[in-house]
Amino acid sequence: LLQKQLNKFSSLNKTPPISMRVIPIPLFEDNYSYFIFGSNPKNSMLVDPAESKKVLKFLEKYPDSRISTILITHKHWDHVGDLQVLVKEL
Repeated sequence: LLQKQLNKFSSLNKTPPISMRVIPIPLFEDNYSYFIFGSNPKNSMLVDPAESKKVLKFLEKYPDSRISTILITHKHWDHVGDLQVLVKEL
């Protein structure tokens, strides 16, 4: 009986697996931005895209992707960079 109740409980709490990829984009000499995407390429994300030219060049490899979110982890120049330029180009 206990096993039956545990099985019922675990089946109620199952969520579908989330599939996503995180690809580092080398920036400057010792830093990275990250391109994150899942099964819907129209809902992709960039983290700390400080060098717009390098990030835009990288994104050419993923023409079906659309950046819906940009996450800046903190305000240092090597994380923010020329963000305004990047946003205009996207």
